[in-house]
Amino acid sequence: MKKLVFVISFAAIISASIFVSQSCKKYNSNPPVAVHDLTFKLPGLEYKHNTYYSIEDNAGHIDFVFNKEIDVNSVAGNITFSDMSGVLNDSIFIEVAGQKMYVRFDSDFHLNSGWRYLLKISQGFKSTQDDDFPKDTIIEFRTKSKHLSDLILEGKTTSQRKLIACISDLHMGQQKAINSGYCWFSDNKVAMEQFLDMIIEKPLFKELVIMGDLFDEWIIPYSISPFDSAYGVTNTREYFESIANAEDNTLIIDKLKTIALNPDILLAYIPGNHDMQLTEEIFTSIIPGSQ
Repeated sequence: MKKLVFVISFAAIISASIFVSQSCKKYNSNPPVAVHDLTFKLPGLEYKHNTYYSIEDNAGHIDFVFNKEIDVNSVAGNITFSDMSGVLNDSIFIEVAGQKMYVRFDSDFHLNSGWRYLLKISQGFKSTQDDDFPKDTIIEFRTKSKHLSDLILEGKTTSQRKLIACISDLHMGQQKAINSGYCWFSDNKVAMEQFLDMIIEKPLFKELVIMGDLFDEWIIPYSISPFDSAYGVTNTREYFESIANAEDNTLIIDKLKTIALNPDILLAYIPGNHDMQLTEEIFTSIIPGSQ
């Protein structure tokens, strides 16, 4: 009797398995969805940080190599080249040859250094076999920024101020910090003076932006109070004024005053976390003409 029950149960399991298998085959009988497999490469360009392609600012074209032959008739209206100013399609022309596409720049168009460009390939772009991209594809290109020395050399041929200099995190300290050896700035004093001399002397810069932490009110040993009557510091204003009057900092402050009072150069300040108590009123009293 037990053997009979076992045989019947085993047969029932096999029958159920066949039924489920046949049902699944019937349910999945739809044809497979077409795969969008149009891909490209950009020979000679480095793909950096999994984000953008690095391109020289003197490049005259961008070359694409696709895995399929491109339908020439699908190109028009499906390629958009742009930057932060808007669409630049009037500055390019496109040539297609088999699997290759050349995006060429007009002779009077030049890529800016330190710039970001986008090239969008819309879904209407396809191969001769109707392969395309599953969605609009945006490819980012970036040009390298020029070295400051190159910009200075270029500036010798023009009197127009174009450059914006940005500095941050000088962390200048009061005289007590300098005397006690916990000031971060002193080792960089000479380099900063030379940099500000360049801003003053070269007619290249239209703006100097200090992006926080010119003064430091954080890097103080726990056992030392930032307010010290022996140094004439009893409140926040006097604290920042004491930094400006410290022996390592006076020449820096004088040069910043010269820049701020130059009508051709805007000096702008953005407070940082190490000088968050520095108000606009205190800052402009130390460096008149700044914003």
